[in-house]
Amino acid sequence: MKPFYSLSRNGRIGRLRKMAQAALAHYDLDVSHLSILSTSFNTIFRVKTTDGEQYVLRINYPEERGPIDIQSEMMWLDALSKETDIPVATPVHTKDGKLLVTLQMEGIPEVRHCTVFHWINGRVMKRPSLNTIQKIGAVMARLQNHADTFQPPAEFCTIQYNNAWNFGDTSRIYSTEKDPLFSPKQKEIVQAAIEKVQTYLDDLYLDPSGLRFLHADLHAWNVMLHQGAIHVIDFDDSMWCYPIQDIGISLYYLEHGPNAEQIRDLFRKGYTQHRPWPEKFEGEVETVQKQRTIDLLSLLVAEEANPEFEGELERYLKVHTPILEKWVAQ
Repeated sequence: MKPFYSLSRNGRIGRLRKMAQAALAHYDLDVSHLSILSTSFNTIFRVKTTDGEQYVLRINYPEERGPIDIQSEMMWLDALSKETDIPVATPVHTKDGKLLVTLQMEGIPEVRHCTVFHWINGRVMKRPSLNTIQKIGAVMARLQNHADTFQPPAEFCTIQYNNAWNFGDTSRIYSTEKDPLFSPKQKEIVQAAIEKVQTYLDDLYLDPSGLRFLHADLHAWNVMLHQGAIHVIDFDDSMWCYPIQDIGISLYYLEHGPNAEQIRDLFRKGYTQHRPWPEKFEGEVETVQKQRTIDLLSLLVAEEANPEFEGELERYLKVHTPILEKWVAQ
């Protein structure tokens, strides 16, 4: 049998489809059709059943999150669906009441964790309208309001967003050896950005009272727009962080364009309809945006050999190194 990561994309999907079918056997669903939706990180399938209902099955990317972390995400979603009217991806329980299924199968090298959600109608927006951006700010504030009162059990996710460089180590960035992708100048810029962000984080995390279990990836591609309402999906990055970090992550994705100031103002307008703006000093949001820039860079460095990310590191450096350089110089 060929190694999993030497297969073509279709070959990998074929093996993961068998895993999806095995996972679905744990649910009280009479499946009629299974189709691939995404392989960009996690593997996502659309599930259709004989009674006409639709669901989403997610096979988590290996090693990044353990079963307790995924279980915690599902528990918060379960609480949100029962305790609020915020439209979220509602989890489906297995036949024996569990929120995830853990499998290991021949031909797939790692243990994988699988979850199922009820289908959400709507569309993902490539370019959200200004009105939608305001709605994203509002729904984030409402999620954070619920997080203020959410009481997790003793066995729960402990991941915190307290590091500038989250994936792998920084040895490549600090190495003096010649690198085919990082020039010495690029390394110097990235090092300075890491140190500036980490200094901020070390100070922020001195007070744990403000930590909340939050979405931590709420942007235009993680919401569905249906009949004018925002439905929130993809809580896969949920972790303990501060509301200001939640905001900075969203604005990182929303502010790439000539109307960045207007977008930030509208997002803030939506947010402050439900919750005070948490920025403690001018430029704090921008600092957390740069944390996301470095965080994603660390992911691309760690996953450079993964065929799903081919060429992404070089493109990312070309776009973001000048932005980091300008910010470091401030």
